[in-house]
Amino acid sequence: MRFQKLTIILTAVFISVEVINMGWNYIVTSSVPSASGWGNHFNDRAIENGREFYNYFHDLGFTDASIFGMMGNIEHESYFNPGQMEIGYNGSIYYGHGLIQWTGDIHGQSYQSPILTYAQEYNRDWYDGAFQCFVINNIDSQGAWIPTQDYPISWAEYKELTNIETAVKCYYRNRERGGTGQEHYDIRIGYAERWREIIGSQPEPSDDNELLIISKKHIKVRRELFIY
Repeated sequence: MRFQKLTIILTAVFISVEVINMGWNYIVTSSVPSASGWGNHFNDRAIENGREFYNYFHDLGFTDASIFGMMGNIEHESYFNPGQMEIGYNGSIYYGHGLIQWTGDIHGQSYQSPILTYAQEYNRDWYDGAFQCFVINNIDSQGAWIPTQDYPISWAEYKELTNIETAVKCYYRNRERGGTGQEHYDIRIGYAERWREIIGSQPEPSDDNELLIISKKHIKVRRELFIY
């Protein structure tokens, strides 16, 4: 038998719905985490979600560094609450939703948050953390992942990274397409390292030149394909 705890919190502006079940915890809310009942960074429910996230990608063969690179960014975006909507926009379908805050057309309002569309197409709840993991790996990787000049690697190559700091920056630039500058990275790197401590992973042997190595390997493969 599956047990669920359901709590509905009503305020003048926000509606928060909390569901705690086997696997993923979430509160559907556009309020700040401390006001919605989710809590601060690395609370017990978030840690349970983080373990689910780690196990999902670890089982797919991602290196620990590449997983923690994603987790550091996610912690900053949503506190690991898959039901988090962008704060301050009353749940608008055009603004951020979910772990990585999938965002639609906030200006022209011609399309909604992509995670809402994917959930409709797959007949799933958009706030389902397991479904969001599926989207990150199987849908985002096909179009939303855009190699940049600073990090010119594919999604498949990202999976091989062994340096957490590199992974944080690469995911931030290639997927979230955030701004450059160390001030954007430091807090995310700190979150990633904290997740590594929580999960209990040992630092992997890291090569600071791995981006160059991966790029050269990619070029080598392309040349071999061209020659043969």
